[in-house]
Amino acid sequence: MEEKRIIKEKSSLSLSAESLPANVNVLTKEDISNLVTPRHEEIFRKIPGLYVENYGQGDIGSALTMRGLGGGGGGKKYVATYIDGVPQNYPIYFGDHILSWLIPEMIEKIEIIKGPFSSLCGDNAIGGCINIITKESDLSSITGSAGSYGSFRFIPIFSYDKFKTIPFILGEYYRTDGFRDNSDYERYNFFGKLSFPLSEDKISFRVNYYDADWNAPGFLSKTELERGIVSRKTTLTPDDGGNSRIFSIVVSYSPQKSEKGLYINAYYTNIKLNRYVAHRVYSYSPVNQEARIFNTKTSGFKAYYNLIINENISLTPGFELRYDDGYYQRYPTTKRNKSGKYTQYWDAEYLQNALFIQGQVKPLDFLKIIGGLRFDRFDYDVTNHVVSDNSGEGHTSIFSPKIGLVISPTKNFDIFANWSMGARAPYINEVSPAKSSQKKNFDLEPAKVSSWDIGFNTFIFDKIQFSFDYYQTDLKREVAIINNEPVNIGNSERNGIELETKIFLLPELSLYGSYSWVDAKVKNPQNPGQDKVIDVPKDIFKIGIEFSKEFNRNEKLYGDLNYYYISGKYYYIGKNPSAVKGPVFDKYTLNLNYKVKKLNYFLSTVYTPRKYSSEITWLNENEIMINPQPQWDFTIGLKYEF
Repeated sequence: MEEKRIIKEKSSLSLSAESLPANVNVLTKEDISNLVTPRHEEIFRKIPGLYVENYGQGDIGSALTMRGLGGGGGGKKYVATYIDGVPQNYPIYFGDHILSWLIPEMIEKIEIIKGPFSSLCGDNAIGGCINIITKESDLSSITGSAGSYGSFRFIPIFSYDKFKTIPFILGEYYRTDGFRDNSDYERYNFFGKLSFPLSEDKISFRVNYYDADWNAPGFLSKTELERGIVSRKTTLTPDDGGNSRIFSIVVSYSPQKSEKGLYINAYYTNIKLNRYVAHRVYSYSPVNQEARIFNTKTSGFKAYYNLIINENISLTPGFELRYDDGYYQRYPTTKRNKSGKYTQYWDAEYLQNALFIQGQVKPLDFLKIIGGLRFDRFDYDVTNHVVSDNSGEGHTSIFSPKIGLVISPTKNFDIFANWSMGARAPYINEVSPAKSSQKKNFDLEPAKVSSWDIGFNTFIFDKIQFSFDYYQTDLKREVAIINNEPVNIGNSERNGIELETKIFLLPELSLYGSYSWVDAKVKNPQNPGQDKVIDVPKDIFKIGIEFSKEFNRNEKLYGDLNYYYISGKYYYIGKNPSAVKGPVFDKYTLNLNYKVKKLNYFLSTVYTPRKYSSEITWLNENEIMINPQPQWDFTIGLKYEF
């Protein structure tokens, strides 16, 4: 039973995310291995308080939003995402992350830290920080699956942990016609990792290459859908779509047998993403398509040393260096061919330097105190090809202090509290606007958040786990997407709670659930009365049941049935102080895995009951736009291990 705990003790002196005095969730290899999905978004569905928006438009990404920070495109900008310590948010891409190449079969563990507490997380860690750790080894296998709408997936894996140098090599081919017209998608994915010991430490070297092409159906007017003017499968933009190419190399060095020692990550990534899009509102609206072209070469280095002074004191100093060199373009197109002048075009260099330190001390057996400080400096050198006067260079910086404590009055009961600050570097279009009416500002301060938490977690009767967290955040310079344009809405405040529980009814049967509530308000609204932060769902509810049954040593059945609910988000029409509420979204998911010796049969069924809703909704020309989902989606497959 102990190994199934979703809440870990926080009292130990450790670098693990679970030991932080913050609200933390961890997904293990076992949790992830039972998923049946080709999409990285599904990995995060069950995490309490984490809201995932699948845009359904190829590889443009998905918003991972915590604590009501983000939504409608903003969520990607307020959550720092790392894979093996490598940052996945790209400043020249307006802070968005690109995780399309990530699939469940690659992942060993995921740590989700709510809030900006960790000193090891930097730029974009406003709502929180996600650290994804990839596998070093696994059983060799071949997996094939097929599903609704012409979906097909094939994944060979080779690994062997008896070698001194352990290989983990994975390939993936995936294609689908998609539920909607003009939503076909195809990708090739290669991931290779070699790990080997070096005295008391270990080194790993990984490389991945990803190549995808897609068509995109665009977003539909909720009004036209409800009136039957367009069908849920309709595409209003038949020439939309794009392609992406990703290549990266990562070298990691870390202790092998304990947490004490030196940690190093060095990396290089080359990303190119071409997207063709027309945000057409109604079926009779003119089609004004544009290209959005992004390319960056990113390299970086991060090192820190975990010094364990004694069993009650540890100190972890480190530094980080990152360099991005790339460009971002927008220009009008007709059937994906350039048909006018650039409306946005930046060549940009971005340099981030950071120093950080985190210390832990246990003055008493039941008390642990953690403090940290992080300094980030952001340097820009931008050539603006649309408004040349807004070209230039400059820098900005910020200190982010953090302090927290854990009180453990009894075993399996931890009380935690923290206060911390976090930051988001200004975007390229903020320091160098593409409009002549706006002036450059290379000394613009980062958007910064001040956040505090108080909560507890407990594990009682060896049967029930429960956690509670109350938080408050104050964010300066929040940016929201309003009518398809980024707008600085000013300073905002969020108050929220998160509840999570898991009940082990029987050794083979457990119930789990979570509820999160957030009240997000603008402190100084530009229009009187419009004090709600748009695109933020107030309520997120998740509940499910897991069961497993071993018939003998070589035969096992696992099942997971869960329900996911997101309340409607708020929007404002013009200067009207009365908010309009968007549609509720919910879905049911059933995953079944039946393993017999070396064969694993699996089935996934997804039911989405609401016809005129989607995870992502947003406002365009005062109309709520959605991406209709199929009501039923099935996947079946077979995995052979050897």
